[in-house]
Amino acid sequence: GSVLLRAISQVTLRDLGRAGIGGRARLADPAARGAAVLARWAEGAARPPGGAATLNRADSDELSELEQTADAFRRWGHQYGGGMRRKAVAGQLNEMADLLAEQHPRAVYRRLSGVAARLALVAGHMSADAGREGAAHWYFALALDAAREAGDDDMGARVVSALARQVVADGRPAEAIGLLRQARQALRRRSPDSSAMLAGCAAWALAFTGRYDPVARALDQAAALAGDRPGHPLFGPPEIAGTAGACCEVLALRGHGPRAARCATLAAEHITTALGSREPFYVRSRVLDLLGLANVRLAQREPEEAVRTAALSLEQITALRSSRARHRVHQFAVRALTRFPQAPQAREFAEVVRATIPAAPPGAGRPQGAWSHAMDGPRAPAHL
Repeated sequence: GSVLLRAISQVTLRDLGRAGIGGRARLADPAARGAAVLARWAEGAARPPGGAATLNRADSDELSELEQTADAFRRWGHQYGGGMRRKAVAGQLNEMADLLAEQHPRAVYRRLSGVAARLALVAGHMSADAGREGAAHWYFALALDAAREAGDDDMGARVVSALARQVVADGRPAEAIGLLRQARQALRRRSPDSSAMLAGCAAWALAFTGRYDPVARALDQAAALAGDRPGHPLFGPPEIAGTAGACCEVLALRGHGPRAARCATLAAEHITTALGSREPFYVRSRVLDLLGLANVRLAQREPEEAVRTAALSLEQITALRSSRARHRVHQFAVRALTRFPQAPQAREFAEVVRATIPAAPPGAGRPQGAWSHAMDGPRAPAHL
């Protein structure tokens, strides 16, 4: 616990530009480090969690306020991406390290650790949106350690899902699949909702291996685990539909023949369902849904509909500080020009994107080198 508190303090201070970890400090390979934490988690899983001691009213009220603040920051992340609010989250997490350093009853310490895990997870997502992949890995590592201190298997599942998606984005789907498999073994007290999330993330990672049947099985498992519970579960019908649509999009773009065409049809159906059912504050998810659907329309050789769909995301991308969203819209524009160089809609859309949407920062896979090739003719850039 004391090591974790020092790490939280150092990482957040460095992120805030004040002090902290030296310039040469590097996080161990994120997948390997996550696997090590899960191995320790599994070793302690046989021991029953600490008893839920009764809290006095003042402690309970203050903890509830901190948890509500963390939830508000999570909404910020979905709605605004990695802009100036990211610093506010890092500052709040730094304050949590100071608070955790005080003496607390075990029950209070566990809940405070849970708040720290939530904040670190949000900071990781916001850092990824800001194009700061190294900082994102640090925050996800802190979140996983804090979730373990809290004894919160559900939070652990959320963090592992985020970490696995980051590993997939780094081009290592096999390692992400192994990490998710280990999480299912280690996080034994997780809820069905968290199990559904892990299965959905596994389907996403499997899609990048091009294996149709395992993806279908993982999606079926996620849907069965999620069920149809009332309220707004963390991984409910909109998330199931969005994940299924993203998986089918990947398979459609990477495959050929009738099976790929069938995947494109399914992707369009699932993404349309997700778009119609997400809560309004999920702006980033909606933008990525729209761009995914636009990619599917390109695969279905419908350039006009593809550009029309992608254009619906432009206003939101302008307000959303997300390098992921910016990269995706630039990538779509290049792909549309490459596949349909004679389509006037594709050329007009590309000019609008180049003029109004800043390119992703260095290291975020920006496609600027592909623009000249795409504008000159149908030759596909290497990174696509």
